[in-house]
Amino acid sequence: MYEWVSNRKKPTFDRFISLVLMLIRAMFAADVFQGKLTDFKALGLFLGLCSAFTYAGVIYASGKVSVEVSPWLRSPIMVTGSMILVFILFPNSNTDL
Repeated sequence: MYEWVSNRKKPTFDRFISLVLMLIRAMFAADVFQGKLTDFKALGLFLGLCSAFTYAGVIYASGKVSVEVSPWLRSPIMVTGSMILVFILFPNSNTDL
């Protein structure tokens, strides 16, 4: 879906089918078909979608950013950048250390 939005490249039929199958598999894993819709929490759905969106973004970015650099160098740099972002977004409030 990232390719569709950023590159305006429509997904192939095979990718579309795999996306639909992954969504169905996720619904089975979440026991959506056996549970009641009243048991479904909107916050859980929102956080799950945010998690999926950011994970897909990391995978997409890792395939597009600095592809000429060795993966052995690129991965630690991306992980370090992610760690810095987490430290900025969630600063340590415990100053007793």
